[in-house]
Amino acid sequence: MKVGRLLVAVLAVFALVLVMVGCAKPPEAEKQAAKAGMDAAMTAGADKYAKGEWEGAKKAWDGAESQMNEKKYKEAKQGYEEAKAAF
Repeated sequence: MKVGRLLVAVLAVFALVLVMVGCAKPPEAEKQAAKAGMDAAMTAGADKYAKGEWEGAKKAWDGAESQMNEKKYKEAKQGYEEAKAAF
């Protein structure tokens, strides 16, 4: 009987750890930084004067937004960092 209780307790702790790890937070800081870069690039006219670079950066932004909608926060964070660097 003791072994059964111990097993249940271990499984409960394991399940709790999995839930805590699975609840990642959205990368809001990275999103805001990339948005600021996008706004600055737009103000500077990047969409007109650096069309190729603008499209690449916008593609990274759109990919990150898609990942956010799918709640794939790790991938979204990386996408926002790439977008920020590209903008």
